[in-house]
Amino acid sequence: AGMAYSVYGGKKFLFGLAAEIQLFKGDLKGEKNVANLYPRYFRADIMGYSVSVKYNLSQLIFRQKNDRSFYNRLSLFLTVGGGQAFFRSRLYKFANNGQWYLENVSGFTATGIDSAGIGQAGGLVADKAKTVSTIILPVGGKLNFKLNQNTDLVWDINYTTAFTDQLDSWTRSWTHKDRYMYIALGLMYNFGTSSDADIPDSDRFLKN
Repeated sequence: AGMAYSVYGGKKFLFGLAAEIQLFKGDLKGEKNVANLYPRYFRADIMGYSVSVKYNLSQLIFRQKNDRSFYNRLSLFLTVGGGQAFFRSRLYKFANNGQWYLENVSGFTATGIDSAGIGQAGGLVADKAKTVSTIILPVGGKLNFKLNQNTDLVWDINYTTAFTDQLDSWTRSWTHKDRYMYIALGLMYNFGTSSDADIPDSDRFLKN
């Protein structure tokens, strides 16, 4: 869990295709409760960018009847892209004295970190170091509802694979690459719109 915000910009093409760039910044939080391992949790600060291709499925799903105005205002997109993320993270362990201690860091310098496991002790963050970077692959979808000629309400969800095992500062040879999910609600403004039609010409690939 965590909070984030992002800014998008894009360009529509013909036949339901569009390209989009996203800038984002936020934080990630998570717990690790695995059998035979003591509890851990992590916190990460993350920012980055991605470039995606969008494909509009709306006419295949909502627009079989173009006289249904409400459904014509809906646009459903599939998205896939690539980008880069920059992050710093801290991993904490639950020791056998009932206290949480810093166990590992990424993108920070720290003092006092040991390998005692649950045997108490732990480190302190000393200072920020260079952020860790990774390639990311976001895949997901968007649901747009046209409020008026220029403005859409947007529900966005994507599932992102990060090509690193350090996002949560938990690195093991047998663990998978880190992944996270992003869900957002926002507004989109359409520049250059010159038609009052519910279905813009650039999105129309089924003809009347």
